Amino acid sequence: MNSSDPGSKNKPEQALPSGAVLHAQFNGILEGFAGDWSTLEDTVARINATKIAEVDLERDGGRFSLLFENTPIPGELVTPEAQQQLLELLATLIAATPAPEAVESTVACKVVHEDGIVETILAVEGGELRPLSRIRDRQKHDALPLEQSKQFASPLQQLGARKGALVALLLLAGFGLMAWQNGYVGKILSRPADELVNDLGHFERLLEVTVAKDWGKYKVTITRGPSYPESPADAERLRVDRKATSELAALDIVAKGDHLYVQLRNDTGKIITSAKAELRPLLDDKEGQVIVRINGHINGHTLRLALDRGKAGKD
Repeated sequence: MNSSDPGSKNKPEQALPSGAVLHAQFNGILEGFAGDWSTLEDTVARINATKIAEVDLERDGGRFSLLFENTPIPGELVTPEAQQQLLELLATLIAATPAPEAVESTVACKVVHEDGIVETILAVEGGELRPLSRIRDRQKHDALPLEQSKQFASPLQQLGARKGALVALLLLAGFGLMAWQNGYVGKILSRPADELVNDLGHFERLLEVTVAKDWGKYKVTITRGPSYPESPADAERLRVDRKATSELAALDIVAKGDHLYVQLRNDTGKIITSAKAELRPLLDDKEGQVIVRINGHINGHTLRLALDRGKAGKD
């Protein structure tokens, strides 16, 4: 995607690949506070009408999330006009929110040409869209869907020479420092979901957890476990084997449909970040799900279900 970021006007120009576009792929989330819901719906409909991206709109209380599907977009649809229209629509959507400065984005785009790749992070800074692009040679993994690519998959300390060079190029290109300061690089380089340790703690067997990675964020899905108490009598029977106060508190949270916290921790157990999960949807629906999205982190190692938010340390 060709960046039109005015902040890049003093940076060295990179020649765009001249070969035909084979396909493009998006991934990630743009989210913020919701204002007029009909305006959001209308803008998303116009984005999907460009056919350059497939976007789902989700609502969570007073917030919205735009989820970009990873479906490959045929090259003939990825025209410069369509790219520019998408950028303008996203900028309009951000400006129409009640707090543009609170909008966050982990959206990324990869446009695969016959002779090169244009990769763009659709960053948001100060309430304005800031597309940050780089151009590189085409590699074998570019034939794979973006979510399957290992290019940004592992923590920095596990990067090979090629991936380490990528981060260096981002920093030297001028926009990498801003991306690092805003957490974009750390999110992109966060551990794949299947390499995370899932620690259910005192909620073991009461609940089950599955995790998927969505370009810098983890989508945590919580469902009933094999010992989920379906009645007050079940809860009373489970209390017999729980001696510690914290064990009993976990049981009460599940039985009453109260809230718990999903914590992301590093390999020493230090809390990096956490997110609240309301369990009420599980009370009356055996197939119910509670979905929580939590920011990835370059040092993320374990997802733990906990009684409280905990205190995040500097990492």
